[in-house]
Amino acid sequence: MRNTILLLLGILIFTQCTSRKQPPTPETGDGWLIPVEDIANLGVSPDPIKSIDHPVFIPLAQSDLKGSEPVYVLKLDNVIKVYPLSILQAHEIVNDSVSGNYFAVTYCPVTASGLLWNRKIRGVVTEFGVSGMLYHENLMPYDRRTKSYWSQMRMDCVHGEYIGERAVTGFLLRTTLETVRNSFPYARILTDNNGQKGFINRKYNKLQQMIPEYFG
Repeated sequence: MRNTILLLLGILIFTQCTSRKQPPTPETGDGWLIPVEDIANLGVSPDPIKSIDHPVFIPLAQSDLKGSEPVYVLKLDNVIKVYPLSILQAHEIVNDSVSGNYFAVTYCPVTASGLLWNRKIRGVVTEFGVSGMLYHENLMPYDRRTKSYWSQMRMDCVHGEYIGERAVTGFLLRTTLETVRNSFPYARILTDNNGQKGFINRKYNKLQQMIPEYFG
């Protein structure tokens, strides 16, 4: 089992080094690459849910989470980090870095999908935040430096300065905390002890739960 996990984690590294422009896609005429009618604007200001921008990690042995806790696992430069699903559900975005590699772990509770993004775009490091909008029920992060909007599902920028830019993504392994404890006892796990509260906007949460009714 441990050899299998090692093999899987061996690919959990950015497979590209730089952002690339995707093939030209016709704009909708209003500056968006996607039909605006397919965007659920939840009527809130950006960052209705606070991303984690200064993540705190502790040794696995200090975590009191149950072994059945679903987690995402990242290996980069021989560093293994664990992101509990319960924290990702509450904050949706974690801006993180390892050895000068800047990335974000994003998670959409509506579609139960996660992604690893490179935060260095055209040579400049940015932060991703929760925009308060969804595209086909899926997360639309925005980068705080240029206020460009991205689609997690399409993995590209759909509005703003970086429009058409293809996101550089990596792989995350989804498993249980028990598996990680058995295979990588020296990994470090994200905690929610960072002073940033998730789910601060109840209006956003209520509307988010209604999205499947609109698109289903």
